[in-house]
Amino acid sequence: MPPRSSFALLALAVVAPSLGATGSYCPGTPLACVGAGSQTFVVAVGLPPRALGVLVSSHEAQLGPVFGSGRWCVADPRVRLGTACADEDGTAVVRLEGRPHPRAGSMVQVLWRDRFSGMTGATSVAHLPGG
Repeated sequence: MPPRSSFALLALAVVAPSLGATGSYCPGTPLACVGAGSQTFVVAVGLPPRALGVLVSSHEAQLGPVFGSGRWCVADPRVRLGTACADEDGTAVVRLEGRPHPRAGSMVQVLWRDRFSGMTGATSVAHLPGG
């Protein structure tokens, strides 16, 4: 996805909560969901440049063990929805179209690893919007 699109999605996530951008209490880098249905995007910011991430989902949030510079915050059982790679600015965007279909209201989180430094961490969690 071009950087301009990533910036536009991030701007939507930050300034338009009425459009479905959501966040939570879980410590970690910022995460938001924007859109609904096949047009749902999960936007993670503040990751190390080019960090690799795994998007996971659960029906509820639960403050769990420390994971590098973040915490596991999605409860068992977890479903892996896909992978993501942050751009040079530390922004990762995942479009949920074609992914396993978690139900609306489920919690999502990105667990990441910086392949250059070996650091690991997690984003905060966000609710998937209805739709």
